[in-house]
Amino acid sequence: PLGNKTEYAYNPMGLPIGITDASGKTKQLKYNANGQLTRYVDCSGNASQWAYDERGQLVQFTDAAGNITRYRYEAGQLAAIRHADNSEEHFERDAEGRLLTHVDALGRRTEW
Repeated sequence: PLGNKTEYAYNPMGLPIGITDASGKTKQLKYNANGQLTRYVDCSGNASQWAYDERGQLVQFTDAAGNITRYRYEAGQLAAIRHADNSEEHFERDAEGRLLTHVDALGRRTEW
């Protein structure tokens, strides 16, 4: 009824690379060859970035303010997260990869 529209642009893989809102502001998205999001620029020009290892696992996220979160894996499973404030979370798994323990950034332990 209001006539507002949002326009989308796509890359050859069918992934959105541009989103223009009703006010004409555009968001941009970039991907790696595997189709994983690597960069997002909001309509104010602030960029967030994602980095992946050779297995395609997320290893680093940098938010628009430059804060970095890092991810570490063991045997292909998430083992730890180091947040931008240097706090850490840890994950312990059994031989089949099932989650056994999670220790959050405050040191609280949950076991399954």
